[in-house]
Amino acid sequence: TLLNLITNGTLLTEERLAGCVDLLARLQISIDSHRPGAFEELRRPAKLERVAAHARAAARLCAQRNVPCWFTLVLSRRNQDELADYVAWAAEMGASRVHVLELLPLTPAY
Repeated sequence: TLLNLITNGTLLTEERLAGCVDLLARLQISIDSHRPGAFEELRRPAKLERVAAHARAAARLCAQRNVPCWFTLVLSRRNQDELADYVAWAAEMGASRVHVLELLPLTPAY
C-alpha cells in the first residue's frame, strides 16, 4: 500500500524522507507563499528558509524515486497577487505540480 503524505515541511529533513520515500504514492508540501514575509505570517512560527531547503531536497529525492512532489498553497488575499511568481518558484524548486486550494473565509481578515 502506498501513502499520500501531506506536510508543512518544517520537520521534513532529507534523512526522514529517505526513510519513507519508497512507501509514497505522492508527497504534498504546504507552502502558502514563496515570499518570507507572507509565508511567515501565514504559517507562523515556521521560517521559509528552512521549509524551502527541506522542500528542495524533498523534490530532488522524489524525482529520483519517481514520486510526484506537489507544492500546495491555500489561496488568500495575502498571497493571491503572487500566484504566477509562486508557480515559477515552485517549478524552479523541483515541484512536479502546484495544487491551489481555495480558502473558505471564516473572518474578514483573509
